Amino acid sequence: MSKELMDILRGFGLNLYERKIWMALLSTGVGTAGVLSSLSGVPRSRSYDILESLVRKGLAMIQPGRPVKFIALDPEEGLERLKKTILEKANEKIEKIDVFKKSEYMKYLKNLYKTARKHVEIEEITGTLTGRGNILNHTIKMIKEARNNLTIVTTEENLDDLIDLKSYLLDAKERGVDVRIAALVSEKAKEKLSMMGDVGTVYVASAESMGLKGNCFIMDDKEVLLPITDKKVEDSQQLAIWARSGYVVENVFKPLAKTIFESKK
Repeated sequence: MSKELMDILRGFGLNLYERKIWMALLSTGVGTAGVLSSLSGVPRSRSYDILESLVRKGLAMIQPGRPVKFIALDPEEGLERLKKTILEKANEKIEKIDVFKKSEYMKYLKNLYKTARKHVEIEEITGTLTGRGNILNHTIKMIKEARNNLTIVTTEENLDDLIDLKSYLLDAKERGVDVRIAALVSEKAKEKLSMMGDVGTVYVASAESMGLKGNCFIMDDKEVLLPITDKKVEDSQQLAIWARSGYVVENVFKPLAKTIFESKK
């Protein structure tokens, strides 16, 4: 079995032992915990529990008898069952979170957070975000929380992501937020960029002449979100740095944006 296949199955939420035993079960069709333990290299003491886990996830069935045997299901059918199981568990957790957010415990946690923030210097608040989804959610959060202005530096390869945020930016504009976009794009991307014209002021500069490839979000002259990995990196491995620092914004990022604004094509 290839490492690539095992890595893909790990992404489905199967741990190493589950992957190994499932592969052994698919290759034999039916087997006892002992036989499958020998074939997979999974410790015998763990094999029965692992097989029961595969049954719960919809990837196998139990054949009653002595000894108990386990039957492989067609992998396509098994994965459909696994998908259903994942969705059901995810929905259960979402419901629990929604209930929790309305409880007294939520108020307690928020009070803990507010108390702790009083002891943290504003200029020292920084963090690292991992994963494209988390970075996107934090970007949306910054747009929603903006009160005065949003300055966005974007590149051609990130243009589609910016367009996906258009509805949030329009909401910000309606709240009176001044939205300015500095776009480092080629001539051919200008038409696509024109879709953002009703969001705010759009400045276009040549990516080649500026020698810049990165993008960032600046909120109310005090917060900045800066992706630090190439867009080609796998979604789960993408990284961004967030900082609430008026000093950094004033002395690094605003001058950078100003340079682009002044060199507009």
